[in-house]
Amino acid sequence: MKKILPVVLLSAVLLVGCSSSNEEIESLKKENSELKEKLANSGSFSNERETSPTQNEPEQESSETKIIKNNEILKLGNQEKEMANFKITKVSTNPVDFPDFMQRSNDFNLNKMVSLHIEYSNTAIKEGFLPSTHDFQAYDTKGTVLNRLGLQDGQDKAAEGRTNKTKIFFELPTEGSEVNEIEVDYSNSGNKIATFNLKVSH
Repeated sequence: MKKILPVVLLSAVLLVGCSSSNEEIESLKKENSELKEKLANSGSFSNERETSPTQNEPEQESSETKIIKNNEILKLGNQEKEMANFKITKVSTNPVDFPDFMQRSNDFNLNKMVSLHIEYSNTAIKEGFLPSTHDFQAYDTKGTVLNRLGLQDGQDKAAEGRTNKTKIFFELPTEGSEVNEIEVDYSNSGNKIATFNLKVSH
C-alpha cells in the first residue's frame, strides 16, 4: 500500500500538469487564429520605418535633398527640433591645410588630395555629436567618385551646446591645383540628406 500511494500521487501531479499544458496550448491556438483573422481583415503590413531621428543619428529637417555651399549651415533634426548642425568652412588642396603627420609622411601624396574643414555644433544630442568621415562622399565635376581616406583629424564629439572642428580627406585623380570645385554628398544611416557644391582653395 505504501508503494502504491506515491505512484498515485505522482500520476495525479502529471495529469494536472498535462491538463494545464493542454489548456495553454488551446488558448494560444485561439489567440493565433484571432490575430490571423485581424491581419486578413486589415490588409497588408506597413513596411515604413519610423523616420524621426534618434539622438545619435539626427536627420535633416526636410525630406528633400538640399544644395549647400561653402560656409552654409546644414541643420539636422526634425521639423520640431534642431538636434545638431554643421558647415564646411574650407576645402583646400594646399599642403599646409593638412595635419602635420600627413605632411611628414611619405604615405600621402598631398599634391593629389583635398581636405574638408568642418565646424559642427551639438544642439540637443545627449551622447554628443561628431560628423563621421564615412557620412561624406566627394565627387569631381565630372561625377567621378573621389577615394575617401579613413582618416579624420579631430574626432572629439561635441557635447550639448558646444561646437568643435574636424577635417576629412579625399584623394584626387589629378593635381590638386587643377581642381577648383567638388561636390560632396552627406548621408546619415545610408540616407542622402544634402549635397554640397564647394569651391576649392589652393
